[in-house]
Amino acid sequence: TRFPNGFITLGLSLCRALLDGNSASSFVNSWAKLAKGENLDSSLIPLLDRTKLDSFKLNKPPRFEHPEFLPPPLLTQQHTQMEGQLGSTILELTKGQVEKLKKKASDFGSGYGINNGNGSVRPYTSFEVITGHLWRCVCKVRYAGGDLGQPTRLTTLVNCRNRLRPSLPTAYFGNATFPTVTPTCSFDEIMHKPLSYAVGKVREAIGKMSDEYVRSALDYIASVEDFDLFRDTFYGSGDGKGKFKGDPNLYMVGWTNFKYFETDFGWGKPVSLIPGNINSNGKAFLLENASGDGFIVAVCLLESHVDALRKLFYEDMEDASSKL
Repeated sequence: TRFPNGFITLGLSLCRALLDGNSASSFVNSWAKLAKGENLDSSLIPLLDRTKLDSFKLNKPPRFEHPEFLPPPLLTQQHTQMEGQLGSTILELTKGQVEKLKKKASDFGSGYGINNGNGSVRPYTSFEVITGHLWRCVCKVRYAGGDLGQPTRLTTLVNCRNRLRPSLPTAYFGNATFPTVTPTCSFDEIMHKPLSYAVGKVREAIGKMSDEYVRSALDYIASVEDFDLFRDTFYGSGDGKGKFKGDPNLYMVGWTNFKYFETDFGWGKPVSLIPGNINSNGKAFLLENASGDGFIVAVCLLESHVDALRKLFYEDMEDASSKL
């Protein structure tokens, strides 16, 4: 779409069965280079070897339980009023604000970090603290005097290209992201325990994604006969008529550390990257901004919760002792 002020918007629709964020970034960069008449270097020549993640040749039973493929917690009766039209919002964070979140999580982080084996604890990542903070805020705006015992969990996707042994080739074109979930918690735990509690649960979910766990997940997928169960797990909250039932969970997708902002079709480099549409209650995307000095969180909630989230997201960031 070309705008009168000279700006151009390029919209992409992606099939997640075919590619992940890494592959999408490579595709867009390849497209841009070819559009300008440039040659592709070897890292952009797609490797289409599907045997690299072929679950059907493994023929082993899963070695782990895989709650990420099971239905998420449901709303209790006290929260059945959480229905209505969906809305979305974009929340911007500077790196300074992210550092505040890291300090806030680390100040109460005893018992929630991962020891590196030498007595030190690996600092929390930007993804971990932003995701934990958002999960906390979303629980607060959804609570509204309901059930403190309301179960909730967080789902995210992990890029497993370098977690597999051997690692997937750099040019592998496909989807190598796998879902992972936190343990099921209560609204009370997420809202009232220190930020490090929610952030620690996010870290725990990501940290378990080892080569053995991912290959067990492949075996689990190979053993499933009805893939409608998978679809219902992630997309079962809508009624298909524009209204969506409430959801106590959060689904966070990280689109950082990609090379979208290096893409140039001959029009100059991009100034913004955002999801074109988010239509699932509790789904969020974390992206870097174009200047590299901050992040963007795009999140979808019930329309009645959006303004409260925007207010609380920044208030809780500033107040280390914030309460409901």
